[in-house]
Amino acid sequence: MTKCWLDREELSELEAAAARVDWEREIAVMLMGRCGFRADEVTYPGDAELRWSDDGECWFAEVRGKNTSGGEPKLRDAWIPETTQTNITRFSRERRRETGESWVQTSQSSIRRWVKETAEEVAQDAAQPARWREVSSHDLRRSWATYHLVERQVDARTMMSVGGWSDYSASSRTSQNRPRDESGPRCVADTSSATSISHRSVELRMATQEPAEETKVSDSGVVTVPADIRRRLDIEPGDKLRWNTDNDGSLTVEVVRERYGAFEDDEMKADLGGDGLETHDRAGYEDDI
Repeated sequence: MTKCWLDREELSELEAAAARVDWEREIAVMLMGRCGFRADEVTYPGDAELRWSDDGECWFAEVRGKNTSGGEPKLRDAWIPETTQTNITRFSRERRRETGESWVQTSQSSIRRWVKETAEEVAQDAAQPARWREVSSHDLRRSWATYHLVERQVDARTMMSVGGWSDYSASSRTSQNRPRDESGPRCVADTSSATSISHRSVELRMATQEPAEETKVSDSGVVTVPADIRRRLDIEPGDKLRWNTDNDGSLTVEVVRERYGAFEDDEMKADLGGDGLETHDRAGYEDDI
């Protein structure tokens, strides 16, 4: 079994390709790649499960998904980015989804097929078509977990809550560092060896220990953020930079991302254990964890 990780631009490519076929396919891809849904969770929520959280100032959708510790399926609140929520709301209104109806109305096998067909379409014009042809529905959830755990440094406890994992190693096995010098989704053979959060964190720190970059302040006081720093910290148009100085004259800059307020709670950090084993179904698909 091959595992693949998509960056945000590649996910956007996949979403656009899905949208060219059908809007409902795009919604399914967004729920997996932007919200961390498993394939069998995509058909559960509808307008009745979508709510605004005043405390977190963000959108959540109730999801009925896999219980990774065994037993009956569990309910959880999955975070829905505002751009995803906007697209879903338009879709639901224009497709006339009634309250109580699901946004995506198809089978789990069809959702998996949609992802494979969409990835195949992207592969037609891709620089690395073989990698795109390996992409599966679970790779979208894997990419979502990697983005937030590794690149955005969201604490594992929060990710476990919004992602529906019962133990630490299940979520850690889902994420993986992605080398930046590769074109196309990063795909590796599944050797069933766990990658620990601590190991990835060390790799991330090592990757950021590079010579400092310099930019020039313009006459009007404008400062350009170097492209490599924007990429590494995922700074996007609309993000704010908060400037702080201390008594000794040191300057620190903080990136403020209101778009991801749901993941900025740092009160639930904990070390967690568990084996988090992955399985595959009879059709050969990776069992979503």
